[in-house]
Amino acid sequence: MNTVIDALIRCDEPRKARELLLEMEQQQQQQGEEGGDGWRLPRPDLYTYNTVLKGLKALGDLTALMDLYRGMQRAGVQPDSVTVNTLVGAAVALGNLSKAAQLLEKSDVPASVEGYSALLQGFVQRGDFEKVGAGAAGRQGSRVSS
Repeated sequence: MNTVIDALIRCDEPRKARELLLEMEQQQQQQGEEGGDGWRLPRPDLYTYNTVLKGLKALGDLTALMDLYRGMQRAGVQPDSVTVNTLVGAAVALGNLSKAAQLLEKSDVPASVEGYSALLQGFVQRGDFEKVGAGAAGRQGSRVSS
């Protein structure tokens, strides 16, 4: 099913990919409640969520991205640096630098160089050079994966 979702994203159909992901989640919930036999869609995994997040990022809807991120967590799928970088990149692209910083600070996943670079680039584009210096200094003491 990940191949289908990836194809939908590549064909610029992120909403359809999200609908399929939501259907996969719904079927998993129903299967857990009802049990049952028969053919079922596979359980969404980290790749499924990250692929849909990247597709939705292009739509510029941070609310939809954060809703999907919370759904991912409710489903018990642990985010990785790709997940966090995608969310941070979207927040920066939409000018919501405080949300980007919050995502980096509160994430259980060690922040990556890409995440911090995106945030710093956002501050530079905004002309907030004081925060660029503070952000770079703060990164030195944080958990950063490369």
